[in-house]
Amino acid sequence: MARVCQYELTSLNAHDHESLQLRHRAHVAFRAAVRQGVEDGTFAAVDVDRVARAMLSLASIWSAGVDAKAPTPPEQLGRFNADLALKMVT
Repeated sequence: MARVCQYELTSLNAHDHESLQLRHRAHVAFRAAVRQGVEDGTFAAVDVDRVARAMLSLASIWSAGVDAKAPTPPEQLGRFNADLALKMVT
């Protein structure tokens, strides 16, 4: 689903709104989290929209590239991307 939401929207039937809704909710949630952190001083003063978009890009790339047979477990990749996301806002 993450791959479809990020890369295959043009292939979707106009009546299939589930992927669009999921993508929109993810964007709203990430922007809200980054904005809240900036406003309360937890995060540095960053460009909220650009940072949220970069975080979502990390998530979509990660979801598309996870392979159960890969040498790096998904949990480790998730922690790595979480660390990158934190560096974007600090």
